[in-house]
Amino acid sequence: MHYSHYFNHYKDSVVTKIYLKQKNTDSVRTTPEQVMELLRTIHRHTGGMHQIAYLVGWQYAGHDSNYPSWAVPGKHCRSVFSDDPRESLRAMMREARRTYNADLSLHINMNDAYQTSPLWEEYLAQDLLVRNAEGELHKGGIWDGEQSYAVSHAREFHTGYAQKRILALLELLPELRETKTIHIDSFFASASPFHGITLDDDIAALNEIVDFWHAQGIDVSTEFLPSFRHIGYFPHVWHSNLNEMERLHWPPDIICGGDAQWNAVRGADLYTADGWMQRFVSPSGGTLYPEAWGVDPGYDLEGKTLKNMPQFLDDLFMKTLSARYLNRFHPLRHTVTTEEYCVEYSGNVRSIVSLKDQRLHVYENERCVTDDSGVTLELLPGMVHVYRRNGGTAEIRLPESWNERTSVTAELPTNGTSKVFPVQSGCISLELPPNGIALLK
Repeated sequence: MHYSHYFNHYKDSVVTKIYLKQKNTDSVRTTPEQVMELLRTIHRHTGGMHQIAYLVGWQYAGHDSNYPSWAVPGKHCRSVFSDDPRESLRAMMREARRTYNADLSLHINMNDAYQTSPLWEEYLAQDLLVRNAEGELHKGGIWDGEQSYAVSHAREFHTGYAQKRILALLELLPELRETKTIHIDSFFASASPFHGITLDDDIAALNEIVDFWHAQGIDVSTEFLPSFRHIGYFPHVWHSNLNEMERLHWPPDIICGGDAQWNAVRGADLYTADGWMQRFVSPSGGTLYPEAWGVDPGYDLEGKTLKNMPQFLDDLFMKTLSARYLNRFHPLRHTVTTEEYCVEYSGNVRSIVSLKDQRLHVYENERCVTDDSGVTLELLPGMVHVYRRNGGTAEIRLPESWNERTSVTAELPTNGTSKVFPVQSGCISLELPPNGIALLK
């Protein structure tokens, strides 16, 4: 591991992105009030598990607007906390930590520059953008109809402009130092032949930028892992495509996160592969059955998420919390037979996908804690999270560490009620509605 420690806790936390606004429209996807409601909903239904949430599209006109500048929070960040966008964001960050055990941070970009940015002319004058051998600016993607250009990490860092940009953001929103985390979108290196900067030079500079963030007491999470050369720098990636061997070698303490969205191509190192889509399958194209290792839903939360609670809660428990449960243990070995795909973890935990029907079962000491019907997970000390997709009478087998208990209290966060249930032969029986949740204490 590159660092002796990370500042925040990723493998044990509910990590989300919340999409505020797209830049080419006046409509707002998520209001600040809805952001707080999303954090409150997760807090209530998980029994107060730690959250890390990144705000997407907080600056200027929204997502991907005006980079490389981060100087101005958008008007859409005004809220009941303050009519000033900056003060509103600061108040939201403080309230999230105080009330919902949530570190509310930002989703930013350090690769892209737009001609509409207030920093465009300065970055041109200081020659901080990637150029080909002929001296022409290197074009990046076209996002919401606007052409982006690539920032040279080596040029920006070695001239001090990257440090200047980072420190200005921390001065703008000092609460970021308390969150101890930032998410950098689509963060990868590029050669700049005109400047004599090789790919290796820019990879080294990118890692130096992460080191600078770390020196400020802030971890960098990112969208995907471009190459194994960045292992140990990023504690969490939104899209993780490590294969089975690599997941055994680098456990969740070193790098975690990821969804099943980009498990399509294997063996694609971003720095040697061609094509934009290769970015999301680097460096090794993922696992055959990522659910056996734990996956997140992989989509940004929005205001409309609150209108589809059954799907949101299903993803929260069946994916996010199930992944956090597996993150508690170290993967020890991986086997495949004609009947099953199995990952064995410390703690006598086994995660098995049946090759007959592709259904997942997770066992702890022979007790089934995850199957297609729901989960029974001990995620917090003295608490078991229960979820049942279809509801009905649930026979809950309690963890072995609860064997001496004669009764347990079940809190139902959806309606705020609680009830004491007797324990019989290490089990309790309770009635749950569809998408039913119980927090056992």
